[in-house]
Amino acid sequence: MPVSAFSFEVTPESVGDLGDRAASAGLMLTLLTGIAPLALTVVAAVLVLVAFVLGRRRRR
Repeated sequence: MPVSAFSFEVTPESVGDLGDRAASAGLMLTLLTGIAPLALTVVAAVLVLVAFVLGRRRRR
């Protein structure tokens, strides 16, 4: 039966690359869970305000 042997080494470049990936993923997670809902709430409020103003103009 063939046997496979793996040898893993951590280099400073790979540590830096993984750190950059983790930082990028953390930033994306922050944007998607914190900033995006807030921005969508602001957009929704502006759209409701625009609909209200346009509705009042049409009544007159």
